[in-house]
Amino acid sequence: MDGVYFPFCSLLAQGQAPISMNIEQKHDALKIYCDEGGHALFVELFSKQVQESFELNRSVVGRPQFDRTLERIILENQTRLSPNLMRLFFVTISETLVTKILNNVPNDPAVADVVRDVIGDHPADEALHSAYFRKLFPLLWNNLTAYEQEEMGQILPQFVWAFLGPDRQFEYSVLRSMGFNAKDAEGILEEVYVPAKIAQEVKQAAKPTLKMFESAGVFSLPIIEQFFADRELI
Repeated sequence: MDGVYFPFCSLLAQGQAPISMNIEQKHDALKIYCDEGGHALFVELFSKQVQESFELNRSVVGRPQFDRTLERIILENQTRLSPNLMRLFFVTISETLVTKILNNVPNDPAVADVVRDVIGDHPADEALHSAYFRKLFPLLWNNLTAYEQEEMGQILPQFVWAFLGPDRQFEYSVLRSMGFNAKDAEGILEEVYVPAKIAQEVKQAAKPTLKMFESAGVFSLPIIEQFFADRELI
């Protein structure tokens, strides 16, 4: 996931964002760029270690849902919005969502001790990144034209769901690799992922980002508010 952020943190640091940035904001973006490089390295090394220790096949995992969804959204909307603009908005959203997730992992007894230890130092960095992007988001949003706001308003709830919703394709692949046949794997997923419960959990997890949207005035446009209501986020 960190690889998604590198190009945009680099552009922000170089002052190539669609908004005006002061030198301090550019330097902060460069710091985030360095942090995310470190995160990407230790996650890659740790993943390789786990793979070798437990003889796991990483190919089973495949591409994460958010990556597939981001690619699809860009393809569907690239004639109306800049692909880089959509990616930049995705980064601001994911960076304000990931902190809460990472804060929970080190304290979750269901997670292996070694994973909890490795991830334990990560939340402090992400909290700072989250604060940066919470300030950046309203600048980006208010820089859009009315047309762009309406178009982006349709995409924002999709981004939230892409990041927080269950990755059923991944879960299905894991179950199949464990020996479950296709019918049983689908049955397990249907039993575990009850739509109403999932929607409630996504809405709860999205609270920090939804608050950021509200503060920036995203919901002041009734049509955008309806987009979020349709996705069960408000």
